[in-house]
Amino acid sequence: YWTIDEMTLNLHGQTGKYVGRVDIGRDSMFLKGVGCVTAAQGPGKAGLPCESECIPGQGEFGWCWIDKGQTDWGLCAKQCQENNKVAVMSALSCAELNWPSWSRYNQDRMVCSASNDRPLKGCSGKLSWAAAQHFCQVVGSRLCTSAELQGDEAAGTGCGLDGKHVWSSTSCGPGQFMAYSGYSKFKAEVTPKCAMGNQRLAEARCCADARTILVTFERSMRDSHSLPRHMAIRNSGGLENWQVVAGENFEGNQGFYLQSGMLDDQAPLDGQYLDIVLQDVPVATRGGTIQFYLKVSSEPAADILRFFIDEVEQSSMSSPMSGEIPWHLASFAFPGRQDKGKHTFQWRYQKDRSDSVGEDIACIDQIKVFGILGFQGD
Repeated sequence: YWTIDEMTLNLHGQTGKYVGRVDIGRDSMFLKGVGCVTAAQGPGKAGLPCESECIPGQGEFGWCWIDKGQTDWGLCAKQCQENNKVAVMSALSCAELNWPSWSRYNQDRMVCSASNDRPLKGCSGKLSWAAAQHFCQVVGSRLCTSAELQGDEAAGTGCGLDGKHVWSSTSCGPGQFMAYSGYSKFKAEVTPKCAMGNQRLAEARCCADARTILVTFERSMRDSHSLPRHMAIRNSGGLENWQVVAGENFEGNQGFYLQSGMLDDQAPLDGQYLDIVLQDVPVATRGGTIQFYLKVSSEPAADILRFFIDEVEQSSMSSPMSGEIPWHLASFAFPGRQDKGKHTFQWRYQKDRSDSVGEDIACIDQIKVFGILGFQGD
């Protein structure tokens, strides 16, 4: 057998060293993990590099995965954050460009991409990095980062670029920038390149940033009996209801969320209902999506949480809701308005004229609206 005190390994240009005595027999196998884990994901699991500070994984190589498929090694978290951060957001949002922020390749809804969709003037063809940057910036978008291209944010957006080199915004040296295949499926045939920016080596795919409304609830709202901006109560019978309260939130932690159906002298009476709205939300002409967490404790099929978009009640697995329903995520897609007006989202806790069961409440937490143009004045 062999005794190993120290081992150095080079993989994808990354050099790592393992120090620790180990004995290996002729027919035995030596297994040692490489890469790193992130504090967010916990020990024993290779993590994505841009989520948090990188901590050593088994083997203490200090490497991270650089793609979501966890097939390529790359820089550790802090370096990755520096190399892949978006220094300047796109001048126009996905909604303003009317580019979809969801695709079958990547579903995080935070970035959209296009190769020849309007207002782009056709496919770019091969061009220098500066010309590619101008190609995107002139319409209000930007070049995609390395992380976005490797994460397939721009895959399948046309011009036959899935299997060709596409410029990224990520620098890899003085006057040099990274170029990747337009779709990670082809990275073995179209290998990543660090190229001089003045070379007409690659083509352009453009990215833009989605604008998203995120509504959360805080201690100050509970203490001041106030609501987030653009939210208002529409209630029945003069009840001062829907309040921010403290308790176990959708993540299972102590936090703050919105609750209706307050007990005792503030409880809604038989046949009354309590409405709260998120109003004046401008959304792209292609429409958008709203997501929120809900919890209900009420009399089944009697005291009900209902949800409306532009005064139209929504029917799905998540609406209407009654009975004992633990925290879960509800999601509703909606079209743009033909009159290009603003959207109103409405939650209603409605009681019948019989008994109360359970806590007699409905709760809402962390509301997200995707595809917005942005509130005027915000």
